[in-house]
Amino acid sequence: MSTSSNTEIYKQIDEYKEKLVAKGMYGDNFEILSLGEFIARKILLHEQDVGYVHNNKIEH
Repeated sequence: MSTSSNTEIYKQIDEYKEKLVAKGMYGDNFEILSLGEFIARKILLHEQDVGYVHNNKIEH
């Protein structure tokens, strides 16, 4: 994956994190920037269903 693609992914992750913070859904164990790209993409794809992420696992 190219650096520009990584930059775009991390931009999306930042935007998603901001949405969670705005919804009051950003928890102490939710460090999305430390997640692997696969999990980060999965979170982005499941945005509508995410209730909380605990210890890097999606909980609906």
